[in-house]
Amino acid sequence: WYSRLQELQSQLTVYDEKTAVTAVLLKLITSTANDNGLNLLRTIPGKNAQTGNLYELGITCKWEGSLSSLTRFLYDLQKQGVRFDVLQLTATPDAQRNRILNGSMTIDCAYRIEKKGTGKANPPKKTPAEETPAAPDTAQEPGPESELLSE
Repeated sequence: WYSRLQELQSQLTVYDEKTAVTAVLLKLITSTANDNGLNLLRTIPGKNAQTGNLYELGITCKWEGSLSSLTRFLYDLQKQGVRFDVLQLTATPDAQRNRILNGSMTIDCAYRIEKKGTGKANPPKKTPAEETPAAPDTAQEPGPESELLSE
């Protein structure tokens, strides 16, 4: 079972510990919904649950759209593998609009976070200020933040 666990973990997206993962996941789910014609009326992130370096985040979405847009959206989530799992889905026909459904769903998002210093995460990208060397007359003494960058 351990090899199966490692295989599943390898399919998860690994984020840097400084990344605002909730915002990234909300943006990804909203983008996927928009690409498929599903209108997300509201998205409410839950709390992160952590087990080791594995994390889960439940996102509750209130939505509206056609059956085909909902189906395409769910299919696109399914193609992501173990990354997303729809835990709860409700759908009711809209009383005033033909062929439109309203509902809610809870999407469980799984991901990993690599802590700084483990050697597994990609090195941080340099900012434009770090890439451009300072002119000799404007050089400053290194501050405490330079110690963090050199670790």
